[in-house]
Amino acid sequence: MLTSLNRCISPAPAPAPEPVPVPVPVEQPPPPPPVEQAPPPPPPAPVAEAPQAQPEPPAPADPEPKLPSSRSRSDLAGGSQRLKSGPNPMQSNSFYNLRSESDGFNSRGKEMGNYKYLMAWFTIHSMFYSTVTFITHMGFHIHGTTMMMFTVRNTFGMPRIGIWILFGICSICAGCVLLILCIQFVYRYFAMSHSNKLKYFTGWRRLYFVFFTLFVSIIYGACGFVGINSTPEKDLRIRQAMAEAYQVSPDDVNYMGIEYFERTETNDILLNWLSIGAASAINCYFCTAMTIILYCGIKTYKKVCNKTAHLSNFMYIQRQLFIALLVQTLTPTVFIFIPCMIFYVVPLFEYPMGVDSNIVSISLVTYPIVDPIGVMLIIKNYRIFLKSKLYLYRNKTYCVLSNISYSKQSTLSSIFSIPVKDIKN
Repeated sequence: MLTSLNRCISPAPAPAPEPVPVPVPVEQPPPPPPVEQAPPPPPPAPVAEAPQAQPEPPAPADPEPKLPSSRSRSDLAGGSQRLKSGPNPMQSNSFYNLRSESDGFNSRGKEMGNYKYLMAWFTIHSMFYSTVTFITHMGFHIHGTTMMMFTVRNTFGMPRIGIWILFGICSICAGCVLLILCIQFVYRYFAMSHSNKLKYFTGWRRLYFVFFTLFVSIIYGACGFVGINSTPEKDLRIRQAMAEAYQVSPDDVNYMGIEYFERTETNDILLNWLSIGAASAINCYFCTAMTIILYCGIKTYKKVCNKTAHLSNFMYIQRQLFIALLVQTLTPTVFIFIPCMIFYVVPLFEYPMGVDSNIVSISLVTYPIVDPIGVMLIIKNYRIFLKSKLYLYRNKTYCVLSNISYSKQSTLSSIFSIPVKDIKN
C-alpha cells in the first residue's frame, strides 16, 4: 500500500524536448561564365604642335648696367650661354677681364676666351722678372752719354759670367714687358672690331706671338752688350764714377750699356756707328710699342662708345668704361713710357742724372702691381665683389676667434669649476 502511495506521490517524468528543425540546403544555380571584353583601341598618334614663343620676362625697374653682347665670335663671347649668369668680375687683374668690351659684365670665368692666356702670360712674366731683378739687384744709371744697366751687389757670390747671364735675362724680360702689353691692347682692339685676325690668338697660332716676343726681346737685350765701345780706360772711368755714386768698390760694379757718342780729350764728338745703331734699335722699339698701345687704346674706346650708345644707361656705362680705359692707358704711360723716355733721351744732352736714373727700375717692377688696383676701384662690379669677399673674410675671422675664445673659457671653467659667464665678466 505504501509502495503504491509513494508511486502516486513521486513526480511525473519530464517530457522529451521537441526536435530542432534542420534547414535543408537549397541548391544555388551555377554563376554565369565571364563575358570576354574587347581590347581598347590604340591611342591616336601624337600630333606635333608648333612651338609657342616663350613670353619675355619683364625688365626690372632699374636694370644693372650691361654692355651689348657680340654674337659673332664664340671664342670671345663664350657661346650661347652668355648673359645667363650674373656678373662675376674677379676672374683676373685687368679691365678687359670684365668682358665689358665684348660680353658685358655677365661672363663666366670659364668663358673668358683666349684673353686669359695673355693675362696669365703677363702675370707669370712679371713675377719672373721681379724675381730676377731681386736676385741681381739690378739698377739703371746714366753716365755722360751712356745709359747703363748695372749691379753693385753679388749676393750669391756668382762669377762674372753668371752676372752677365743674369744681365741678359733682365734685358730680355724688360723687352718682353712692352711687347706683351702691346699684344693685350691689340687683342682688345680686334675683339671690339670682330676681326677675323683673332684666329691668331687661338690654338697653336699663339706660338707666333711667343716666338715673336722672344725674338724681339733677344735683339733688345743684345743691344746692351754691343752698344758701348768699351776700352780699358773708359771701363775704369765708368767704374770709378759709379763706385763714388753708390759708395762701393770699383771691383763690385758690373754693368752693360749703350753709348750715343763719346768725347775726345779735345772735347770733340766721336761717333761709334755700332753704338748708334744699337741706340736707334732701342728707341725704335720703344716708340713703336708706345704708338701701338696708344692707337689701340683710343680705337677701343671709340668702339666701346659706339656699342653702348643705344643703351638707356649709356652715360653711366660710358663714364665707367672711359675712366677704366683711360687708367689702363695712362698706367703704362706713367710707369713705363715716361721713365723710359727720360732714360733714353737724357744721355743725348749729357745731363748728369746719375742715381736718379733708378726710377726706371722702380717703375718697371711697380707697374704690374698698380695696374689692376686702379681698375678695381673704378668699376662698380669689382668694388661690390671685393667688399663682399672682405665682409665674408671678416665674418669668418670673427667666428674663428670667437670659437677659440669660448674654447679657452670652457677649458678654464672645467679645470677650476668656474661658470663661463663669470669668466666673461
